Amino acid sequence: MVLWFIWYPSPLLEAVGGERLFLMLLVVDICLGPLLTLIVYKRGKKSLKMDLSVIAALQVAALFYGVYTFYIGRPVHIASMGFRYDVIRATDVDETSLAASGRSLPLFGPEWVGAKPPVDPTERSKLAEKTLSGGADLGALPEFYVPLESMRDAVLKDAKSIDVLRQINKERNTEIDEWFRSRGIDSAAAKFQPLRAPEKDMAVIIDAKSAKVLGIAPFYPWN
Repeated sequence: MVLWFIWYPSPLLEAVGGERLFLMLLVVDICLGPLLTLIVYKRGKKSLKMDLSVIAALQVAALFYGVYTFYIGRPVHIASMGFRYDVIRATDVDETSLAASGRSLPLFGPEWVGAKPPVDPTERSKLAEKTLSGGADLGALPEFYVPLESMRDAVLKDAKSIDVLRQINKERNTEIDEWFRSRGIDSAAAKFQPLRAPEKDMAVIIDAKSAKVLGIAPFYPWN
């Protein structure tokens, strides 16, 4: 429940590629115990209790490792650049920038934030040097976060109509219509921007006037 609804709210599990890891964890944890038990089990075996204890310990260790892996890879921020949104995982965040921001990583689901480069030319130069040298992208630098609402004008300027999303996903128009219908959203009153994610890019649906986020739709956003 924590995994699905808090750390990886739909459809972010798919966006960050967590489905494969979840299935692998499920297979390992379900198969590890029965398979090893089948191998070592022998009626009357003196070391049977010890063997089963070791198997149980291995299962618990595998479970904790899987949960920890999901925890450190969880999306912690969805950062608006003005022209797109980025999914930022805990492992993506620059620790130095996090310390400088005075923030802490959210524990219960990702936070929506804006990310703006500094106004000061010297700081902008440092940022450019850091990103070009293979460092963290702007969205992974919490010291440059701003309230999402402050990105309104920039977001609306580069947002595209839902008709464009339909053109990009011609074979999925029925799914797009159903996505809006099931949420009670008028597609004519909405726009979208791309969501860049580690595994699968999607579309952030926003209100066409306020830029309020209405949801994340699992449709390809680039044309």
